[in-house]
Amino acid sequence: MTLQDTRAILVCVDYSDILDITLAYNHQHFQSTLVVTAPRDERTIEIARKHGADVLMTNVFYEREAVFNKFAAMEFGLDYMGREGWIAVLDADILFPKDLRGWVKRVGQIYTPRRRMFPKIPCSINEVPERRKWRQYKLPMGNEEFAGYCQIFHASDPVLGKAPWHNINWTWAGGADSFFHMKWDEKSKIRPPFEVLHLGPAFTNWAGRVTPFADGRIPEAAAKNADMFKVLLRGRHGKHGMDRYEKELLKCSGPSESSPPPEE
Repeated sequence: MTLQDTRAILVCVDYSDILDITLAYNHQHFQSTLVVTAPRDERTIEIARKHGADVLMTNVFYEREAVFNKFAAMEFGLDYMGREGWIAVLDADILFPKDLRGWVKRVGQIYTPRRRMFPKIPCSINEVPERRKWRQYKLPMGNEEFAGYCQIFHASDPVLGKAPWHNINWTWAGGADSFFHMKWDEKSKIRPPFEVLHLGPAFTNWAGRVTPFADGRIPEAAAKNADMFKVLLRGRHGKHGMDRYEKELLKCSGPSESSPPPEE
């Protein structure tokens, strides 16, 4: 079984340079692809449509004082596309191999391939290394969690519960995917028989684009986004469990159904 029975959804704001490459590779693998973006990001809208993807625009990213509420936008997109069948939640900077081979997928499991870290953002598709060279690039960590750069699952899985499936009360793009994969027990988390390639620096743009574009331009709000990222990152505390994310939840709104319980 390949991914041809799977619909992809991804969030992309100020990542059009990367999206132009990843959609060219990835769109062929999926039944359909939905790109959720902000109305102001005309370049992302153009690139998505060029590659045959559907586009959904929303400003929910910035509501309730959020700097970049990725998963509120993701849930908005899931409502729009319909919560049925096989779904792949992706990041805009993840590249699937062209010669992707299928594997047997089962309802009740979540699938996240391991990723290799390509350190630069290619200026064109011609600068993407051949798949046989991917293994020379590092894994981000040996025990990386089943993170939101790629999570494949079936919408009928009972562990998902009622919508929203992700916590939607976050100020930035970090964290909600960790709660999401915790819905599955460890034996139900599966690594499929292929790896993906992450384009550009990781763990950096969770509060908005900081890294330069492929052509060297610096994002207009890069300094502000970098400062906000540092503030939010310092807000994490604790070594284990969900409490390390508590300070990142929006204080101006009540918890969603999927919010973690407050500390005693």
